[in-house]
Amino acid sequence: MPRLSGNWLRILGIISAMVVAGCSSPSRDTTETPPRTAKERQQLEARAQSGERNAQFLLGYELCCGTSRRDIPRATTWLCRAAAQGEPRARFHLGQIYSRGLDDVSVTAKVMRSLGTSGGGKNARPRLAAVWFDLAMASGHPDAARHRLMLNKSLTPEDIVAIEKMRAQWRSLPCEWNAVFAAPRSGGATP
Repeated sequence: MPRLSGNWLRILGIISAMVVAGCSSPSRDTTETPPRTAKERQQLEARAQSGERNAQFLLGYELCCGTSRRDIPRATTWLCRAAAQGEPRARFHLGQIYSRGLDDVSVTAKVMRSLGTSGGGKNARPRLAAVWFDLAMASGHPDAARHRLMLNKSLTPEDIVAIEKMRAQWRSLPCEWNAVFAAPRSGGATP
């Protein structure tokens, strides 16, 4: 059985403490709500384009989980931008999206191989989701631990080692939907 590093053991301790403490209330920024009108949406999109983290999150959230028409590929574009700036809610929602994802094991396995994680098989997508939940947890999202624990039920010790490696290089992980699930390009390139 692979040996777990001290970092992984600390994360498991934090997860356990959060679950015992009952951290399950959603982390929401109540200072602003998703856009309701076309004009509000344009203003929000302009702020997101200028790099405002909260606007990027709100736009991504509205496209993935809000009341407007769903557009998961576009939602992940905005959530990834906010997540790269440390937004815990964006990281959490990316974990949720990728824990559900697509059932195309061959495509996600190619992504995991491109990251040097030996393919991943049926657990490739949960590995990516686990990384986003871990990052959300590290950023203080209160629901991330519970979701991460649910993923742990399907993970092997090899998955845990692969997740630790992926987490260490999270900035180079594919994040946007099309980068994760797009069909491989000609010439053998991975998505």
